[in-house]
Amino acid sequence: SVQSLSVRGPRWDPEGLGAVFTDHPEGCDVLLVDGPLTRSARMELPDLLSRMAEPRWVIAVGSCAVGGGVWSGGYAVSGGVDQLVPVDVYVPGCPPSAEAVLVGLVKLSERIRAEGGPYFRVPPEEGA
Repeated sequence: SVQSLSVRGPRWDPEGLGAVFTDHPEGCDVLLVDGPLTRSARMELPDLLSRMAEPRWVIAVGSCAVGGGVWSGGYAVSGGVDQLVPVDVYVPGCPPSAEAVLVGLVKLSERIRAEGGPYFRVPPEEGA
């Protein structure tokens, strides 16, 4: 999505902080969720989380993921992602700036270190 992609450019360099982006849930420990909690997301999100490495963390990116945004209360939208899964960091905004998303990643990293967790984890080899 636009919110998540904006931070991946060379200007912000999330890889310099140890962030590695992947489309494979088995190789990740942080899930960036954007968009509201829809009926289809209610079915897919728990499965996606169960395929992620432990420990795992969730960042709600944007007003829609945080609380449903302008779609909240609509037929297909239940609200924010935290109604279904625990959220570790909230990044508000519609859309949030790339800087705000990066700050969310840094805040999560600080929280993980404060709790004695790893600063970063080496992702598994593709196809392994």
